[in-house]
Amino acid sequence: MDFSTDGARLLTTTAKGVYYLEDARDGRSLISFTDMIDAQRHERFSTDGSLFQYYTPRPGFNVYNELTTLHVGNASNGLEMFTLQGANPFYGTAFSRDAKRIAIGFHGGSVKVYDIASSKLRLTLKGRASQVIGITFSPDDNRIFTGGLDGNVRVWDAYMGHEPLTLHAQKEVWALEISPNGQHLVAGCVDGSVKVWDAPMANSAAKLK
Repeated sequence: MDFSTDGARLLTTTAKGVYYLEDARDGRSLISFTDMIDAQRHERFSTDGSLFQYYTPRPGFNVYNELTTLHVGNASNGLEMFTLQGANPFYGTAFSRDAKRIAIGFHGGSVKVYDIASSKLRLTLKGRASQVIGITFSPDDNRIFTGGLDGNVRVWDAYMGHEPLTLHAQKEVWALEISPNGQHLVAGCVDGSVKVWDAPMANSAAKLK
């Protein structure tokens, strides 16, 4: 379940594979459609509300461990715009703020960045975590932040793929987010702790501390 950023729309799924995009103010259904495989939640809007995503697993696999098909749809009409399938499970995802790219964390520690309109692979970030679960773009889309099971948060150049900085969370990172003004980076860890760093995104990412 997820709200659009403006709070006007709500995206939900059912166990029978029916997805609903609803007006959050009056509950009116704007779009409903059925997927071929049972719905598996993980639904999310892009920051601008123009796109949404959801996962479906390979038959016989638990979605929470084997997320193997990612779908991205147009929030105005429900039409699918991007689909990624593969044997290598993927976990964390993040839309760029302009909704043109999507970053996907894979088992094995890599993060791949795709152009949504063309479905082309634009960049591969090769980290050292066994799984990358937390991913977010900076507000200006120039940086990608990733966190995973190795307990580190990595800062990447979102276009060249350089890694100018590694932050040490000390615990497995399961969620990652940056504040809308780019000033604070927050990591949610497996032990329930939350790590917060100052992140002045107006300056070089190397100045994070």
